[in-house]
Amino acid sequence: MPIFIHHGQTCLSITVCKEWRDESNETDILEAIKNLKQHGSPSMELKAMDEGILLEKIRTMFHWIEAAGGVLRDQQGRFLLIHRRGYWDLPKGKIDAGENPLQAAGREIEEETGIGALQLEAQLTPTYHIYKIDQNWFLKKTHWFLFEADAAQPITLQREEDIEDAQWMTTSNIRTIEEQIYPSLLPLLKSVIV
Repeated sequence: MPIFIHHGQTCLSITVCKEWRDESNETDILEAIKNLKQHGSPSMELKAMDEGILLEKIRTMFHWIEAAGGVLRDQQGRFLLIHRRGYWDLPKGKIDAGENPLQAAGREIEEETGIGALQLEAQLTPTYHIYKIDQNWFLKKTHWFLFEADAAQPITLQREEDIEDAQWMTTSNIRTIEEQIYPSLLPLLKSVIV
């Protein structure tokens, strides 16, 4: 499982090894996080018997944020991508108090794109990424869902979230702009693009 650093291609990698005996892995975690915070990149792959236990230990070393978002596909098999801060992205945002991830994903999609009346197709694998704002380090888990949406709906961009554009793209369009998509989203998109 990768934990991406600043949406980039660098990631802290967690590998599940059933024969791994030291469940705590505390020393390796602390060393990787220390290298990340000092030099901007982790120095090693972390191994654990249980990914969830290791992730929980890493989580305690950061400010924790949960978010949710969606991959929207229309009836023609096109996908909706939004453009913000120089990259193609997917609609997503923080989960508000009282919301579950599915509710938050629907709300964020509608706020950022104006697209509603979503039909849930699947829950996708969550993504994780670490980033720094001022002197604070955050670890964000984003819950993802695949939705079918009607492309005939008008798109309304949420400009205050720095969204400059949104386009329905074919699979071949997406493949030609991969370098302009946040690297942390590529595995997610590839999991739904046939």
